Amino acid sequence: MDVKNGRYAIYNSKEYEADKANSDYNDAKIMILISYEAVDQKNDFIEVSPNRYVKRVSFSEIETAYSINTKGTYKRLPITILEQFGDQYKIHHVENGLAAEKLGFIKIEPGWFEKVVPIHDVENIYEKKTPLWGFK
Repeated sequence: MDVKNGRYAIYNSKEYEADKANSDYNDAKIMILISYEAVDQKNDFIEVSPNRYVKRVSFSEIETAYSINTKGTYKRLPITILEQFGDQYKIHHVENGLAAEKLGFIKIEPGWFEKVVPIHDVENIYEKKTPLWGFK
């Protein structure tokens, strides 16, 4: 399973990374879509850096928008998978610092613990989707 964490939108039946175009998240009605595929230039995406393309669209053109976090368990502890490095995951836990420290997590800041573990040690992997910006 690919590790996905971030904000996404469905535009023309395709999933893109997304963000609001305005830093004022309460009033923005324009969304920025991000693609890493050159073929999207045919759909008016503009290359802004090598292999990175963006397009501004109105909210009315978006089918839905949501955040995704890749979740799972590590030795029965609920975790979020941050990144994959070959056959390892970088994971974090925020609920139980004592349990995390007992399992060898490193405290990054209060309430945030991270660890790199073999992929096969992470179980029950799933994506948690949460609607964003008034979408369902």
